[in-house]
Amino acid sequence: MKTNPLAELRDYLSNFFTRCRAARWLGALFHVRVCQQIVADVQANEQAAAREAYAAEQEDAEAEKLIQLGDQPSLNKALKLIRSSRRHDRRISERLTA
Repeated sequence: MKTNPLAELRDYLSNFFTRCRAARWLGALFHVRVCQQIVADVQANEQAAAREAYAAEQEDAEAEKLIQLGDQPSLNKALKLIRSSRRHDRRISERLTA
């Protein structure tokens, strides 16, 4: 099983934090806390991107079903879903390339 790099970093920082606190390395402890906050922000960013990707996937699946029906109201709704999915994809792309 492949380890999530973000989880690995979070665990490493947690262990290092414990060592710093035990050794009373206050300067290092401060920097570890800063890094832990950055990791938390990255994790929140990834979770938001995952939610966007899931929403886009669901819209694509619904649009596919509607296109298969082939009638005009279904095709119009499919186009609306495709456009919405495209917006989700754009937000994911922007979030992950910042």
